[in-house]
Amino acid sequence: MNQKKEKAGKKQNAVYVRFALGGFFILVFLFSSHVAVRDFLAEVDFYRAYRLLNSPAYLQAEAPTSRAIRLNPQNGYTYYYYGIFLKKLGKNREALKQLSFSLNIIPHPASVLRQMAEIELEEKNYKKSLDYYRKALLYDPVPRHTPAKIWFDYGRAAQGAGKSGEALAAFRRCANIENPPLLLGHSISFVLGYLGLFDAGVIEYLYQVEKEPRLAGGMPQFALGLTQAGLLDFGKALFNRLDSLGRLDAGGLCLLATFFYHQKQYDKALEILSRAEKADSSQANVYLLKGEIYFQRGQKEKMKKMYQRFLELSPDAPQKSQLQKRMQE
Repeated sequence: MNQKKEKAGKKQNAVYVRFALGGFFILVFLFSSHVAVRDFLAEVDFYRAYRLLNSPAYLQAEAPTSRAIRLNPQNGYTYYYYGIFLKKLGKNREALKQLSFSLNIIPHPASVLRQMAEIELEEKNYKKSLDYYRKALLYDPVPRHTPAKIWFDYGRAAQGAGKSGEALAAFRRCANIENPPLLLGHSISFVLGYLGLFDAGVIEYLYQVEKEPRLAGGMPQFALGLTQAGLLDFGKALFNRLDSLGRLDAGGLCLLATFFYHQKQYDKALEILSRAEKADSSQANVYLLKGEIYFQRGQKEKMKKMYQRFLELSPDAPQKSQLQKRMQE
């Protein structure tokens, strides 16, 4: 009798075990199905966001990207594209946060690092930007997507961080790529001047302008950049060479005079400005610079005369109120 009860109990236990195992496998199946469906929906949203981000309708990418992150928070690329979305909106700090999440998940994060480098470059955090560009090169030493822009921006970051040799190497790589950025010639010349290689910088500038005449139109901005960087001697060397080649009009002569003005070589600056006035008496900057020199020398009558002539030629000049105040003192 006891043996029969024992056998019946074992059978009953076996049934319970089968039911338990069956229930467990059903739960596993349901959970796996749920995960699979969730991951599938996340992928759908991910690719939808990817297409939107690369179109004029990028503002619509926020919803699918956020949803993809909720559905599958282990997919690093969703954080990556959400970071790009925030970057497009100008929310750089928030973008960096999302990109840092992505950085910890994606196994080969060269693209993530470059996006972070671009943001730091835009924010003028040159050392951080350079660090990200360097790390990106460890994962992808020969970038294939927009390589000219990558090397150019890498050079700008290195230049801003004071790593002139590294900047020059990056700019040179950029120059060897088809269709490099227009401002590349200015950048290489600038770095050579920064390194004290004035002759090389002058030759590089002349070569690039000959190669791409449109660069000549950026001469005022280039001169301003040299002045702000304190590269006055290089500026004088470059613009004197351009003057000797007959490539400076009245506006260009004013730029040359500016370098002498900032070094307080006023007589030389006035001499060049007189040449500019003879070349084109309607060049307003001639009279502005002369007025500035006379102001520095305390020659108020001459200063007033020059400022008045400048304002006649440029009545809407942004310096108008400041100059009028000086003339009234």
